[in-house]
Amino acid sequence: MAVTASARNAGNPPIVGAGERRLVYGLNVALTSVLALLAVALAIWAAGRFDRRSDWSGSGANSLSPRTVKLLRSLDEDVKITAVYSTALKEVRKFDESRRNRVDDLLGLYEGAGRPRITARMLDPRRDEPRVRDLLRSILDKPAHREQIAPHRAALEAFPPINQEIIDLIQAERGEIEQLLKADTALARVNQIVAIRVGLDRLLKDAGSTATAIQRAQESDLPRFGEATAVVRDFLSAVQTTLQQVGGWAAANGASLPGISPESKAFLAHRQDVYAPLLKRVGDLLAQLSLLEPPKFEELTEKLDRGQAIVVETPGAAEVLSFEDVWPFPASERPTPPDVDPRQFAGEQAISSAILRLTQKERTAVIFVRAGGEPLLRPDFSNMNPMMMQQMPRAPFGGLAEQLAQQNFITAEWDVSAEPGPPAPEGAARTIYVVFPPAPPRQNPMMPMSPRGLTDEQKLAIENAVETSGKAVFLAGWSTPNTGRYAFEDYLRSTWQIGVKSDFLVVEYVPRADKPGRWWPMHRDLPLITTDVSRFTDHPIGRPLQSQPGALYMVCPLENLALAATQPTGVEVAVIAEIPRNENCWASADFMRVFQEELQTSLGTFARPEDLPTPFPIALSAQRGDRRIVVIASERFASDDFAMATGIRLTTAGLVTYPLYPANSDLFINALHWLTGDADRIAVGARSGDVPRLDRLKPGPMVTAWRIFLVGIWPGMVLLIGGSVWMLRRR
Repeated sequence: MAVTASARNAGNPPIVGAGERRLVYGLNVALTSVLALLAVALAIWAAGRFDRRSDWSGSGANSLSPRTVKLLRSLDEDVKITAVYSTALKEVRKFDESRRNRVDDLLGLYEGAGRPRITARMLDPRRDEPRVRDLLRSILDKPAHREQIAPHRAALEAFPPINQEIIDLIQAERGEIEQLLKADTALARVNQIVAIRVGLDRLLKDAGSTATAIQRAQESDLPRFGEATAVVRDFLSAVQTTLQQVGGWAAANGASLPGISPESKAFLAHRQDVYAPLLKRVGDLLAQLSLLEPPKFEELTEKLDRGQAIVVETPGAAEVLSFEDVWPFPASERPTPPDVDPRQFAGEQAISSAILRLTQKERTAVIFVRAGGEPLLRPDFSNMNPMMMQQMPRAPFGGLAEQLAQQNFITAEWDVSAEPGPPAPEGAARTIYVVFPPAPPRQNPMMPMSPRGLTDEQKLAIENAVETSGKAVFLAGWSTPNTGRYAFEDYLRSTWQIGVKSDFLVVEYVPRADKPGRWWPMHRDLPLITTDVSRFTDHPIGRPLQSQPGALYMVCPLENLALAATQPTGVEVAVIAEIPRNENCWASADFMRVFQEELQTSLGTFARPEDLPTPFPIALSAQRGDRRIVVIASERFASDDFAMATGIRLTTAGLVTYPLYPANSDLFINALHWLTGDADRIAVGARSGDVPRLDRLKPGPMVTAWRIFLVGIWPGMVLLIGGSVWMLRRR
């Protein structure tokens, strides 16, 4: 049977010619190249648009701390951050460019983590002068600053009528004195009259210059109302002093001058009456001026005028962070190599603290309670003898006080041995008491030792204050045999179901290789309990600190009595930090005997039946309704000796200092946030990173080369390879 061609090809795919194949391959290569080019362009655009960064450094040195990120995500109003930095003198100030770059990188991190609430920008005061002036005007227009300037403006508006009255009075006085001097030669020989003429002439001249200064200040592009009111205050004080002195001398002595005419005596006798109405108005305006505080705006502009500053703005107010705020000298006095920046970068601490101050509406007072002893927050210079002192007096918790101020807390002290009642800080919506044991830690060995102990009245006053406030931090710790039991043990046990075993000292030991069964203290000079042997729990206070190093000093065990309670007490007790089961650590019941009899003889020690084995808590919280307390078994853990202690480390940037125990101050601040119910603020408040942030990838030949490769060379290579494949397939 004959089979047709169409029948033979039925069910088989059509045969494609060579020309058609070349066209298909060519289109495929072209489409692939176009898609690759579009993918590269899209990636470059997305990187610039969304700015998603990832920090792969082990220390987190190139990212914001979790505390700052949480603050940014909790914002309910917009925040603008503007850095005004210039590198015009980088040849003279060799670290200017690197500092500007680090600030620029930090602003990028804030903007990326805080979108859409955070916007950030960099300005150069030389190239962006109009924008810097606009920035200053925007600060002046903030409601908080306008309200502060309003009374200054009102005082300046009240001044011109009084100034004109002063001018009229002085001119009239000068005219009468000139006439009397011409008619009375005896009066012309009185030295006091000559001095009066000179004083009145000076006031007349100052009246004109003061009016000019006020006009200049009010008409300036950026009014300086504080400076103008200061000029007015000085001038009016001079007028008041001069007229009072002239009037007083004229009434007491001038009218009785021998040899002068009756007209001169009458003139001098009535000067006080003539000056009285004007002096009344001058005194009223001076009283009004004395109530004025320097406008915050002018303080901010002064910082900004110095250059190298950062402005943090909200819709209602603004703060300017000076160069010293962002780049302080380190607390350590160790010298730095010539190629290492001598200043520390504290940009995150400064910016986050400013944001917190501007956005937190209610402030909390933190009152440190002591019974005698040295001041805790601010040095006492009253008894300082410069000839006998080796160094200036220090406050053991001065650094912590500065940190609390940055966190928008109000700090104060209450010495119950001197004041029967607690202070009432102005502007505080609530109060937290930080209760120290009697005779708080002494940093100055030359000061006399305070008696250890509280009277019943003092103890009751503290307990009543805590009950009224409903918020407190109790600092306990080991009590030596001669200091007695912890003063607030009965109160904490009966009211909060927390026991304090202050007669036990917790020590971490290491086994002695040469004497099996004997142990030696890990930290012989300082009985420290570090986070190597202790741990923070998932309590809101401790959870953010689980990866941070910390150390508590002279620790005693605590006891959660609520666990053993047979009846509901209404108190919820939770563990913040504890020492888990560990044979290398225990609480000695009589450490003084152990130290004297065993450790000093180099024999070592061992756990005895009366000692307390781990596990046990060393920081507890308790809650009863809306009342909360925190108990930490160390008095000095947050003192500057530990919380501000630094070490030194070799990095790619050279030798740098870093905090040894950053968890210490964070533990204290987190406890305050939990006590106030601000659980969302517990991760707030930046601290110094343990190493400096890496230098930024600066625009330069390498960046340009990568851009050329990604946008030009790579797509070109794709086209070349695809074209070669297409040419080969044509054959």
